[in-house]
Amino acid sequence: MRKIEESIVLPLVAALASCTPSARYIESDKIESDVRSAGTVTYSDLVKDAWAQMEDHVRSGPLDHSEEREVALVGVASRGIEELGDHRGTIDDALADKVSNSGLFVVVNRNMVRRVLQEMGSNDPNDLFLGNHRDAFVGQLAKGGITPGYLLFAEMSTASTTGKSTWLERGSKYRTYKLSLSLVNARTGEELVRSLAERTKEYYRS
Repeated sequence: MRKIEESIVLPLVAALASCTPSARYIESDKIESDVRSAGTVTYSDLVKDAWAQMEDHVRSGPLDHSEEREVALVGVASRGIEELGDHRGTIDDALADKVSNSGLFVVVNRNMVRRVLQEMGSNDPNDLFLGNHRDAFVGQLAKGGITPGYLLFAEMSTASTTGKSTWLERGSKYRTYKLSLSLVNARTGEELVRSLAERTKEYYRS
């Protein structure tokens, strides 16, 4: 009896252990077998979607670009269960490219922005929503001859749910990613335009 159990159970365990982690958008049949690569694709798609919304709003909205076109990208805040890690740089770079190539704004030197934030001791871009922090940030840039009319904030949030599991099969995990962009008046702190992109992915073993 023991040999029969082993002949059934051991191959089953080996088969389950050899399953490959995979991911896909729940609205798509495309499978990403490299889960880390799937994450990179997700963030890039979110930046593309969120900026497309913002660009449409800006082009059709009341913003006057005749004088003030400089915008400072103040970084990517993170909220939720998933740490961004190296993906933070991916999002930042992709967003900077989108903004620069749109022709709507001139992006303030990002190294200068990082340096000023470091000198201020700020680890969270959302600190700049506070008037005193924002004034200090803009004031420091002004010392270098940089006077942005706008600040662009990005925030990534994640949430996760798990599907039903059985003794034979572990339920899929569903993770929802949201990227919000906020274009803010650098002097007053008024939020001028906001956009939100959302994607949900299913992570499972295949």
